[in-house]
Amino acid sequence: MKNSSISNDKYIIGIDIGGTNIRAALLDEERNIIEKIKIENQVKEGPEYNLDKIINHINDNWKDRNIKGIGVGSPGPLDIKNGIILKAPNLQGWDNFNVKKYFEEKTSLKTEVNNDANVAGLAEAMIGSAKGAESVFYITVSTGVGGALIIDNKIINGANSFAGEICNLIINEDKYSHSG
Repeated sequence: MKNSSISNDKYIIGIDIGGTNIRAALLDEERNIIEKIKIENQVKEGPEYNLDKIINHINDNWKDRNIKGIGVGSPGPLDIKNGIILKAPNLQGWDNFNVKKYFEEKTSLKTEVNNDANVAGLAEAMIGSAKGAESVFYITVSTGVGGALIIDNKIINGANSFAGEICNLIINEDKYSHSG
């Protein structure tokens, strides 16, 4: 029997929703990347149009794996408890979209959603350069500036999912000057 161990292995899928690209990776239990894909995020086409490309790949290519679930990192702000993108500045038109529900309905896989900076911080704490650290504060600079607080390999979301957020940083003070 060819590759009989595949059915015993367990996998997870990680998805990163970005303003420019959406990435997905199939990972084994040791969090090794087995396969990954990247698609252009055509934001103006809406969430269904873009996410369906990833969902189709999952259903067509990864469904025969023993997948435990999907983890999605998305720009915020989010309703993390319900898996909803509230009003992300770089995902205009995706307001109040329930990512968790959409993935669960289309793939039949348990899905969790969290802020993209939080899941990146968690990855650093678990398998990256912060592996073994009791607490980690992670900063990301991309389309925006984000932060994450990780303690004992757990994301600290806080009451309104803003525990690690850096929010509005004034980088160039002259730009905010009131003189003139």
